[in-house]
Parts: sequence; structure tokens; C-alpha cells
Amino acid sequence: DLLVLRISHTHVDFVNSLRRSILNHVPTAAISTVHVLENQSVMADEFLSHRLGLVPLACPADPATDVAAEPFELEARGPGLVTSGQLRPPTLRVVDPHLPLVLLGDKQEIRLRAFARWGTGQEHARFSPVAPVFYRFVPRVEVADIEDWGALQRACPRGVFRDDGTVDADKCTFCGECTRTGMAAQAARVRVVPEKGEFELTVEGTGAMAPRAAVEAAVRALRARLGAVKEGAGAGAGLSDERSGVPVRA
Repeated sequence: DLLVLRISHTHVDFVNSLRRSILNHVPTAAISTVHVLENQSVMADEFLSHRLGLVPLACPADPATDVAAEPFELEARGPGLVTSGQLRPPTLRVVDPHLPLVLLGDKQEIRLRAFARWGTGQEHARFSPVAPVFYRFVPRVEVADIEDWGALQRACPRGVFRDDGTVDADKCTFCGECTRTGMAAQAARVRVVPEKGEFELTVEGTGAMAPRAAVEAAVRALRARLGAVKEGAGAGAGLSDERSGVPVRA
């Protein structure tokens, strides 16, 4: 799923903080522990376990749900390709049943049990609810007294300048082709600048949860973290960096 948000009247610091919160602070469930009972494939146990951990799981709405109560089980015998759809889930389900896990040769066999748990992307990428998440500045394209509109259309690779003489600024990527010195007099009449306080945030989910739900959870997590910083600053207490344990003064 893909979600595109237009965020207004804010600063780039907030948008980037929201982006990082979506990546790192939204809890999702993923396979974390694998007990390999039999593995006759050419793939080592560690690589097979790593692939299982990267299989997106459809997460319950409540992060308090015990996702480790029942394990996933996988039993397969070759020849053939083993896919994520062959995992027998207890309460969770895999998002895509067609993800390849391992190719088994004739009479090769694998048997394993896998346990999921909750985590966040700050710990490992497999717990992140999104794949790409990025923002961009919203462009404003100003055009004045252009003599040769066709020259602008030919110079722009994105089709910003329409045939009817209007501008589709949303297609602009700030490439600057319309303002190159080679355009001479035309370039002096074209100005491309970011709209102040306007941003576009694009969120593509892995399927673990809806992108909208991931954004809402990220906002709550960011608000909680900012609240902790504010309380720490008000009390005059030092905060501790999560990675190094070094006290940080708010």
C-alpha cells in the first residue's frame, strides 16, 4: 500500500523526525527465533533463519497481543521451491505467500519451528512497518513573460509545462533544466523554489500494517518521546542516550 501526505505549515525538522519515527519506533511483529529440526538443503541454518525473519507478517491492531504463544511450523520435502505460504501460522498470517525461502533438491527435507515477537525498526529492519519512506519539498514554479513556451516544454523532462500554458508544479523535481544558462533569456523568467512550510511525505508499507496506521502510531511515539524530553528539561535532569548510555542534557 502507498500513502502520500501533504504536510503544511511546518518545518523540515518535524517532517524528518516523523519519517524516522515511522521507520524506527512503530512496533510490529516478525519472526525472531527459529528452531531448525532438520535442514538437508544447501542453505545454512543462519541464512534460512534470516529469510524467515524478513517475511512480513500481518500484525494485530493491539501491540499487547501475545504473538509468541504458538509457533510457526514448516515441513517440506523436495524437489521443489519452498515459499512463505507453506508456513503454518497460528494466529498471524504472512503478507505474501509467494516469497521464496529455499530450493530443495530431490529427497531433501526441512523441518523447523519459528517464533515471532514484537520489536521496532530501531532494533532491526525486519520490524519496520515500511519499505521506502521519504519526503520532498513541494515546488513552486514561477513563470513570467515567456516568449517561447515550446522551448520550456522541450527543456522540461517531467512535463511540468502544459500545452494550455499552465504549470503542473507537482510534477517538478527541482532538476533545474528550465533554468539552465543555455535557455538564455527564457531562464531569467523561470524561477523554481520550495513552497515555504510545504512538504510531501510518501509512505510505502510492507503489508505488516496499513501505512495510515503506521503514520498514526509514529505520531504517537514521537509525541511521547518529545514529552519525555520536555519533562526531563523541566526537571533539569539529564537524559540517557539509548545506544551509548551516555547522559545527554536536554
